[in-house]
Amino acid sequence: MKKTAEKTVAKATPEKLIVIDVSKPKGRPSNPDSVRQKVLAARQEKKEAGTFSKGRPTIAGSARQMRLAARAQKMINGGTIKRGRPAKEGSKRQEILAARAAKIALGGVLSKGRPKKQNDLVTLERGN
Repeated sequence: MKKTAEKTVAKATPEKLIVIDVSKPKGRPSNPDSVRQKVLAARQEKKEAGTFSKGRPTIAGSARQMRLAARAQKMINGGTIKRGRPAKEGSKRQEILAARAAKIALGGVLSKGRPKKQNDLVTLERGN
């Protein structure tokens, strides 16, 4: 491809010559004085300056910021942070999970899916 200042000429067969004019920008023209173009220009300036931030601003003395600071302090002091609802010890689900873990620890293999019942294996015989 050969580029010139005003036009780009692509290689073509002797029958066809394709000329693409690149002097005009593609798409619909935009008004540089529009509010959107001003917002985009201000955003670009902030990005270049390194002061651009997206999203909702944080409030320094809010309850959430105090919780986050307490959580960070707890981690610094070597504490652990538990997530979610605590499990009820001795519940049926916890017993099932403990039995499953014990089976895995002994080298057992867990089978997935519903076990086959004897009723599912019945074959129908047709009599005349």
